[in-house]
Amino acid sequence: MVSLDKYIDNLDSVDLKGYQKKRVKKISQELKSLINTYNKIVFICTHNSRRSQLCEAWGSVLSKRFNLNLFFYSAGTEKTGVYVEVINALQRAGLEIDKGGKINDINNPIELYSKTLDEIQGDEFISLMTCSDAEENCPVDPRSKKNIKLFYNDPKKFDGTHKESLEYDKICKLIASELNAIFKLLVYPI
Repeated sequence: MVSLDKYIDNLDSVDLKGYQKKRVKKISQELKSLINTYNKIVFICTHNSRRSQLCEAWGSVLSKRFNLNLFFYSAGTEKTGVYVEVINALQRAGLEIDKGGKINDINNPIELYSKTLDEIQGDEFISLMTCSDAEENCPVDPRSKKNIKLFYNDPKKFDGTHKESLEYDKICKLIASELNAIFKLLVYPI
């Protein structure tokens, strides 16, 4: 198993494609104009079981790397459960996660579990939509000051196949790489 520090250090060497560079730059610019006022970010996906959970984990871990005063959550339109391969992929990336889904590698440990928007406490936040279904099906939450698209393909289609672990590792790395690039641009704008 790789160490978390090594995994994170390798994120800087991931070569983002042209459209990814444009995407992370655009999202970084949108966040830059908001994070001084709103430091709570909620990743939203329909079932809150895969992509949004990976985003919450990496958002929490990587924002500490860049000393960003941001707090990350995930939510869905339906409450299900965190798919086991999400936890496995994060552990293969070097994160320490206990049986309850608690990540212990960060200053303020977080617990990965499926929740709905109604369970997110607080007055105002920024929404990052991680799937197009959530964008189409989510009720407009008046607490969200901005809805930003950060769509990812659903690895669910590989569940139970011989490619399952590989595909979850790919989406885990993609999310970590893009969030790393977004946060880097927040701290070191071009």
